[in-house]
Amino acid sequence: MLRELIQSFTHIVKSNVTNIDQIILKLKIILITNDNRGFQPYKYTALRYGVKSNTFLILSQLYHLLDITIDIDELAKSFPSVNNITSYECKDHTCVNDEITQSINSSYEITGGWDDNRLSENIIDDTNRCDIEVQWGPLPSYNDFYNTYIRTGTPVIFRGANSVDTKIRSAFAKDSFISRYGDDIVPLSTIPYAGSFGVKGSYISLRDIANISELIDDQAPVYAFSTPSNKWLHKIQEDIAVPDCISGSVSYSKGNVEVQFYLGPKGSGAPVHFHGHAVNSLAYGEKKWYLFPPAEAFYSTMPAFEFVSSDSRAHRSIQCTQRSGDVMYVPTLWGHATLNVKQSIGVAHEFSVESFCME
Repeated sequence: MLRELIQSFTHIVKSNVTNIDQIILKLKIILITNDNRGFQPYKYTALRYGVKSNTFLILSQLYHLLDITIDIDELAKSFPSVNNITSYECKDHTCVNDEITQSINSSYEITGGWDDNRLSENIIDDTNRCDIEVQWGPLPSYNDFYNTYIRTGTPVIFRGANSVDTKIRSAFAKDSFISRYGDDIVPLSTIPYAGSFGVKGSYISLRDIANISELIDDQAPVYAFSTPSNKWLHKIQEDIAVPDCISGSVSYSKGNVEVQFYLGPKGSGAPVHFHGHAVNSLAYGEKKWYLFPPAEAFYSTMPAFEFVSSDSRAHRSIQCTQRSGDVMYVPTLWGHATLNVKQSIGVAHEFSVESFCME
């Protein structure tokens, strides 16, 4: 369709049809207008499909036809790939106060009553590895978070952002959680939103899923991951605040953020997928992330346990381990799979700052 548009414009430019100059001017304005992230259409296309894709090639030809210059080589350098990500982990803690890291490392030992056994090292590799930016301590303000991470599309993990005393850790300690949420019902399957992908699922009480903690015959276990139903959404919104780093822009009352709940045993997780911006708050447990920049993102229905065990793309991915109390930000369009290394419970807040849906 876009190729036909280019061909038609080539014909139009060579003719003397009335108002063609106005049409071309309007098209130029559309193609050079920045949105609130500072992105023009060609940059979105490069972000999603890559500068070597046919989609970007066709759009760049349209820019060329309209005498709009874009620097493709410079653009290619500005977007990440699995081949140019390097670890930002502060290995020796020289970038932060050592007292902070000691406090955070101590908080990792608090289980909240959940099962603390880990997946076998034969299944999962180095859980100390982190290929993305790592910050220690509290979440930044919305303005700092937006300018540093959202606007640039940079994934980041905030170690210990949810300390021992935060609401999420209190609400999701096992005994408190079962007392308040145990009778609520959630969909259950080996992947989230199974019905949308033609995968068989069932329903279970949160009390019952809370007591599933072990792998059975080394098979991908079931996982409860869903948007809370109206019967218990209000409880989640009362107990779990929108993270500080995005609360300057989104809120429950505005209806511009979606909260998703997850709980599953070790070995459960989500297959590779992508969506809008997400801030993931892990209350208890441990979760391994396998990330793919937008141009390399894809959808899969293969359970995370099988993906990590058998698909070479998992081992070529950008990886990071999230621990109890850590907050993970995944930018829009970044592909990601998650594998729960321990029994894990938490929430994700999905939101958008773009003028159109980025899924």
